[in-house]
Amino acid sequence: MTPTDNTKQISTLSRKAYENLKDRYGQNVADAVFYCSHESGRSILMKLYLNKIREELEIRGDMERIREIILEAEILMGMHERISQLMQSEVGYFGSMVPLDFGKERLRLDDFCDLYFKKIAYPGSHVLIKGWKGGGKTNLALVFADYARRRGYAVAMNVPLIHTDERYDDVYEIYRMSDLLQLRVELPADTPMLFIMDEADQTWARILGTTKEHKNLNKFENLTRHYNITVISVWHVEKDIPEPLIKQVDDGKATLIVKTRKDTATTRGIVDCHITHIPRSPIEYMSTGERSAQTVYMDVDITAMTRKLAGVQDDKKARDILRRAIHDQSVIMEDYKEMEGEKKLISDVMLEVIDNFKDFISPTDRTVDWRAVMNAKRIGENDAKLVKDEIMRQIKKIWADFKGNNLSEIPDDVLKKIRGAIEEKYT
Repeated sequence: MTPTDNTKQISTLSRKAYENLKDRYGQNVADAVFYCSHESGRSILMKLYLNKIREELEIRGDMERIREIILEAEILMGMHERISQLMQSEVGYFGSMVPLDFGKERLRLDDFCDLYFKKIAYPGSHVLIKGWKGGGKTNLALVFADYARRRGYAVAMNVPLIHTDERYDDVYEIYRMSDLLQLRVELPADTPMLFIMDEADQTWARILGTTKEHKNLNKFENLTRHYNITVISVWHVEKDIPEPLIKQVDDGKATLIVKTRKDTATTRGIVDCHITHIPRSPIEYMSTGERSAQTVYMDVDITAMTRKLAGVQDDKKARDILRRAIHDQSVIMEDYKEMEGEKKLISDVMLEVIDNFKDFISPTDRTVDWRAVMNAKRIGENDAKLVKDEIMRQIKKIWADFKGNNLSEIPDDVLKKIRGAIEEKYT
C-alpha cells in the first residue's frame, strides 16, 4: 500500500515532494514528515536519527558524519513542522493536501493487536466495526478472534463456520443469548470470552429495547463485565449504531474501527490510529447463503439478571446466580443434564400446544396466547414467546392462505403438518 492510497487528491507538487523524500530517506521518514501529527512525527524522526547517531558512534565514530546526521534531522523536523502547521490550519485541513488519516499513528495489524488489543477488548467492553458490504468487516472481526483464541480466549459468534481439517474447539456458534450464558457457566471462571455479533443492528435493538435507553445498555454491560465477556459488534453504517454506543466512542470509552479498504482500517475512541496489512482470517466462515450470519435471539431477561447480580463480587456466587437464572427462566432449547430438577424441552412444549391448539388461541382468535401457554406449561415468559413465534412462523409457512385469518378455523390436517415440521426441526 502506498501512503497516498488513503488520502484526498494531493497536489502534484506535494506528491513529488513526498516521493523524493521517500526515495532519498526511506518510507518511514517520508511518512513521519508528511502523514503524522506534529508530536508523533517529531518523536519518530528523533528515534530514527538517534539510532543513526548511535550506530555511527559504535562503528566508526566519525564526528563529521554525526554532524551531517544532526543537520539532516533538523532539516526534516523543520519540514515536518511546517507541513503540520499547514495541515492544522483551515486552509490546509480543508485543502487538497490533508490525508484522511492525518495525525493517526500507522500500525500493521499485528503490531496494533500486540499494543492495543487488551486496551480496547476488556470484560464488558465494546469494539464496533463498520464499513461497506464486502469490505472485510467480518474477516477483521475473525482476525481479532484468532488473535484472542491464541491467547486463551474462548470465542462465541453468530458467524457459521466452515469446518476444515483444523478443528475450532475454542470457537462456538451462538445464536441465543441463553446459549452464550450457558457456555459461560460451563467454561472455567478464569477463561476470558470474546463474543462476536455480526449483522448487529437487530440484535442490539433487542438488547436496548424500543426506547434505546442507556439503562438497558448499562445492564448488558454489567452482565458481560461480571462474566469476563468482551463484545465485538459488526455494522454496515454508522447511523444504524445505537446512540448510546456511539456516545461511548465519542467519550473515549469504546473503540470504533472503520474499514476503509480490505487491507486497511482507521480507528477512533480509546485508540486513534490507522491499521494496515490486515491479513485473511485463518478461521473459515460462510459469508453467503442460508447459514450466513444471523441475529442473536435475546431470550433472557437482562433486567432480572442484573438485579440478582447487584452488589455480588464473588465469582463463584455470580456463576451460581447465572446457573439458577438460566434454569428459572427456562431459556433452553435442549436439556442441560447438569441442572437440578426436570425441565421439558421447548420442542416438546410446542408439540403439546399444537396437540391442544384450540386451548391456546387468543380471545381475538388471531394469534397464540403466549401467556396461556406460559401458565399452563409452567415455562418462562421468553420461552412462551418463542413457542408462539415458532408456531406462527410454521403456520404462515405451511398454510399459504393464512393472512391473519381466524386461527380457530385452521384445519386439522394443517395442524398435523405443522406438528410434523416442528418435530422434524427439533428432533
